[in-house]
Amino acid sequence: MNKSVLIIDDEYRAKFLVKYLEEFSDSRIMVDFAQTIKEAIELIESKIYKVILCDLMMPPENFYISDKEFVFNEEDNFNGKKIIEYCVNKGIEKETKIIITSGSVTLSKQLVENYNHAIEMLVKPFSCDELLEKIENTH
Repeated sequence: MNKSVLIIDDEYRAKFLVKYLEEFSDSRIMVDFAQTIKEAIELIESKIYKVILCDLMMPPENFYISDKEFVFNEEDNFNGKKIIEYCVNKGIEKETKIIITSGSVTLSKQLVENYNHAIEMLVKPFSCDELLEKIENTH
């Protein structure tokens, strides 16, 4: 069974994860990549993912989406946490494994606890094999 994965990361080198996952999963994993929060929201709205892997520290950007409760502008400290809030408010975490990536163990653990363990963390730096294992263990 194919699993669809969305990787959200502002660092271009994260695209290597896409290539790795597609090549080493024997086509069992289909990967989309978003480099901005806006791209991520658009993809999440258009497709159901088994796994969303989101970098915690994303740069602010100016954009607006349809839900009034999620209208942000440049003054907001808009980062990966907003994607998590968006997914939880939409109930997406019930069907989708949400994994945050960060170099900060403390911040990651706080977020996991704040969301009652509805999300998981993967501390940077992590290996591609660690990520592949987390994805493959998704039901």
